[in-house]
Amino acid sequence: MINSLLKRLKSFLHIDDDPIFLSIVKGGSLTLVARVLNALLLLIINLFVARLYGSSVVGVLAIVNSFLNITFLFNLFGTNTAVLRLVPEYSTKYSLNSGREVWMRIQKLVALFSPLISVVIIGIGLIWTHISPSSEIGLPYFYIAAILTPFFSFIKLNTEALRAFFHTRLYALANILPALANLVLLLVFISVRRNQADPLWAFSGSNILVWMVTSYLVVSILPHKNLGSLVTRIPYREILSISLPMGISFGITQGMNYLDTIILGIYRPEAEVGIYSTVVKLAALTSFVIYSINAVSASKFSELHFSERSADLFALAKKSSNLIFWTSLPILLVLIVLGKLLLGFFGSDFVFGYPAMVILVCGQFADAIGGSNSLYLDMTGSQNKLKNIMLAAFLLYIVLNVILIPQMGMIGSAMAKLASSICWNLTASLLILRQTGNWISYLPGFLRKHT
Repeated sequence: MINSLLKRLKSFLHIDDDPIFLSIVKGGSLTLVARVLNALLLLIINLFVARLYGSSVVGVLAIVNSFLNITFLFNLFGTNTAVLRLVPEYSTKYSLNSGREVWMRIQKLVALFSPLISVVIIGIGLIWTHISPSSEIGLPYFYIAAILTPFFSFIKLNTEALRAFFHTRLYALANILPALANLVLLLVFISVRRNQADPLWAFSGSNILVWMVTSYLVVSILPHKNLGSLVTRIPYREILSISLPMGISFGITQGMNYLDTIILGIYRPEAEVGIYSTVVKLAALTSFVIYSINAVSASKFSELHFSERSADLFALAKKSSNLIFWTSLPILLVLIVLGKLLLGFFGSDFVFGYPAMVILVCGQFADAIGGSNSLYLDMTGSQNKLKNIMLAAFLLYIVLNVILIPQMGMIGSAMAKLASSICWNLTASLLILRQTGNWISYLPGFLRKHT
């Protein structure tokens, strides 16, 4: 009976004996487990902070975290996405040593820019506090972001390098480490003393610790340098020409995840920012499946494309999108049905964020329907076209945030994010259809057979 059900499920989700897709399913499942564990740890951290320190401290952490998730984009300038394409490309077309050289050159570029960005952040902070001294965002936030940004940036880059070299298990481990280290340090502070600054110190210390661990993991998996092997070195200019458009697209995606929290912090009190940040974390549960499957697919897309295996590439993209949709749907339904109950665990005032959460979940659903569309464009050389799509969506996002937040608060933030998600997903899917004649995003069964 169980075997029969499993066979039907595999048939329904198009999980067949294709070894490439099976590796995606296995790797994606492992990554999904890691992401879910990471989310649970973050929710536990939020719960501790909300109960012991109050929603205002939750808001402070949300603002600092948002700063880091925006400023690290300027440190990496798209290299965290480019490494997923360039390492498999150079390893496939030339040699493993060539792929290793790509990573080493990317690392040198990031190390060069990181200190400069930290100085710029401090400068922006000084100007900001002079122009808007009454803002909820004070100078200490900029100082903390400036110190942590280099560590935070290399954590992101190191984590992506693990999947670029196809080490899925270590990649899954790296996804858990930041929240795990943060929770451990927070519990240490709670047991030793009780100070309003403890959550912020725990968060800062965890970033430095995880940077050390992920750096060691990457060094441990790099291909051994074969002195007799020919190495094709990618020019630094070529890295930048590929990474910068990817960085803009990725930056816009990150901006849509975090910039609304910062804008909300400008217009609304820290308590509302804390509630909204918790709502965002819960709604993001629907993105775990998308992220987990795409995390394993990225380097495979690059490998298949540059090996000129178009049929295998399209088949993998379509199967991945189908899997993303049907595994995201149950999470979406659970969040809508049990959303108030889940928010109530953080305190009665957090239930106020339920309408915003429903809107955000609908935006995640639009991403689930889109599947791997943006990843496909980045990994197959259409990063500039994706950049233009994301710029248009980001402009819509900013305009709606500025218009809606002063009037509607967190509801306005959620509505802006939903509109922009629908915009870029639909446009990216139509572009791929126009370029290749293939619709790789999810389609219902009665339409799929005609594509």
